[in-house]
Amino acid sequence: MKKLLLITMLLACSSANAGTELNIQTIKKINMGWSGEGVYIFTNENFIAEGCISGVARMPNSHLLFRENLSILLSAFHTNSKVRLYVDGCIGQQMHLKAVSIQK
Repeated sequence: MKKLLLITMLLACSSANAGTELNIQTIKKINMGWSGEGVYIFTNENFIAEGCISGVARMPNSHLLFRENLSILLSAFHTNSKVRLYVDGCIGQQMHLKAVSIQK
């Protein structure tokens, strides 16, 4: 019984911190924040992750891989390539962007 309780608790904790990989999208617009807080990504499909209000993804400029992710986003925007956005929670109303992958 103790093992079952422990396994249930571990599964609940791991899923609570899990991010979400959104469906394939195309980037419509990329904005910089007015106060230098980061980048805002708008997509044509406007998917919204659970718990967030807006379909806009935000990547703070303090993100460890900010330049690398921004490079992928700009490449996808200019080539009209599809992207998958990995978000984890919200920053205000926007989805908190953690990673991006590009595909044809």
